[in-house]
Amino acid sequence: MKYIFYTLVLLVALILQITIIDLVAIRKIKPDLLILAIAYVGLMEGRRRSTVFGFLIGLLEDTLGSGLMGIGSLAKSIVGFIAGAALGNRSIQHSYELALIASALALMHNLLVHTVVSLGERGFWQGLLQVAIPSALYTFVAGLVVFSILPVRSRAMAKQSDTTAF
Repeated sequence: MKYIFYTLVLLVALILQITIIDLVAIRKIKPDLLILAIAYVGLMEGRRRSTVFGFLIGLLEDTLGSGLMGIGSLAKSIVGFIAGAALGNRSIQHSYELALIASALALMHNLLVHTVVSLGERGFWQGLLQVAIPSALYTFVAGLVVFSILPVRSRAMAKQSDTTAF
């Protein structure tokens, strides 16, 4: 049942990211809701499952035409792995803690994608200051809103209810 919930969270994040997020863009800087969803799965389920969910959501994003094919699935699976490793054994009690970690993950994701895709278009530092850091900060603000809605404290209950291997 909880995997259906995670799938719904990821699909809603993907749909919002593709359709509505452009309406809240500030100078073409957008929060990455998919990173927030992957961080949430990483907190609740750990490294292995968040890596798989990150890869799948990145593959869906790539398939829907968000740029260079494969970079989204690579970057999001790396983010999923790090999210699960960093959050899987932590006890997060407040939404701002998870939002802060998710913004660090978004910065890492943006740096990876920016380095691979657009290094030739603008300088590294210019892209860092104009795209990667502002997007990570915007993801932090969005994370404060999203994680105040999603149940962050239910991690202990989720770990106790499922002992099946994935």
